[in-house]
Amino acid sequence: EELKNDEKLAYEYYFGVDGKIDIFGQGGQGDCWLLSSLISINAKNESLLDDIIDIDYDNNIVTVNFKGLDTSRSVSINDMINAIDSRQYSTGDNDILAIELAVEQLINEGLINGDYAKGGRPEAIIQALTGKEYVDKEFKLEDFAALADDFNSGNAIVTIGVFGASNFVKNAILQTIDGEEVKLPYQHAYGVVDMTDTTITIVNPWNSDKQYTFYIKDIINHNEWSSSEYIEVIVNK
Repeated sequence: EELKNDEKLAYEYYFGVDGKIDIFGQGGQGDCWLLSSLISINAKNESLLDDIIDIDYDNNIVTVNFKGLDTSRSVSINDMINAIDSRQYSTGDNDILAIELAVEQLINEGLINGDYAKGGRPEAIIQALTGKEYVDKEFKLEDFAALADDFNSGNAIVTIGVFGASNFVKNAILQTIDGEEVKLPYQHAYGVVDMTDTTITIVNPWNSDKQYTFYIKDIINHNEWSSSEYIEVIVNK
């Protein structure tokens, strides 16, 4: 029992695996589609993490469950140590890292498309992890009061995709409700952590500790909306 408690401490305090998502930053894997999804899942659905992450303290294993695919993948402490040493994965919260490594297994098996630029999408991984299905709809301004209710009750998981140039040189430029000008790089996904019928608060997975709140009308009416440059509201329910 004492050893078991020591193992639990090792997970929670050294490796930071505790079944909760804390502050993290995206690494070099180009998996904003995954990390933004985890931000959004955690925003109003923290109980979903109980279903996604199982920790076996006796055998030093973290199991990540993919409800939508009816499968799971396991990650060992050694897997996590090697990932940390590689400096290629997310930093900070290691629950995120464990999920990242489990998803990488599915990518390597061809069960998930992990290339965001070629189709790795938030709605796909949210459905894989939670079973909540993608809502194939272009949301208009009048839809957001009902969507905000669904989001705040935990019925809907919402992410934002900013699409345009195939590199990070060009950005969508928006003002927050406080007047701060924010550059949102194209070909990047963002988690949504709060909504009202008029505002939306997003988080860039590059630094999950920073939030930006915009008026929804500015998202919808962004002046660079076109067939090649646009902001997309992505919903799973």
